[in-house]
Amino acid sequence: MKSYFSDINKLSDHQNNATSYTYTNYEGDFIDGIRRGNDKMMPSFVGPEGGIYSTTRDLYTYFKAINNHTIVDKQTKELLHEKHAEIYPGKDESYHYGYGFSMSQQGGLSTIGHSGVFLGVGIRFEYYPKQDYSVIVLSNYGSIAGSVVADHIKDLIEPK
Repeated sequence: MKSYFSDINKLSDHQNNATSYTYTNYEGDFIDGIRRGNDKMMPSFVGPEGGIYSTTRDLYTYFKAINNHTIVDKQTKELLHEKHAEIYPGKDESYHYGYGFSMSQQGGLSTIGHSGVFLGVGIRFEYYPKQDYSVIVLSNYGSIAGSVVADHIKDLIEPK
């Protein structure tokens, strides 16, 4: 993992960063027209929710290191991926949260992953254990854009 960092002060020095774009203002109100960069609207906050920056390659390497027991042992990995809390109870699909990862069961597809959104940015990371596929989508063009792409990929893996 070579391209990640969590120090917001490093952003201005980092040459490979992206600005997030949104149609909303700081208060969350929709403003018609062109998308604006968040750095212009919210100069005190130009990072994703947790302030962590990464690449798809580094996120893939990180998750593989967990699954291959390179950075945590098998028992710890199983604890991370254990279902600790149910999300959206009562739905037909199964959504659970572990320690930093979510687990879902939709139709014949099981996934382990993590997602998140903030004004203008979004991430969706899903691992399909049965297929051994990893899908990582980072978006700086609206918070939901990454989920739309990831949902389309999911439909390609198992059409409805």
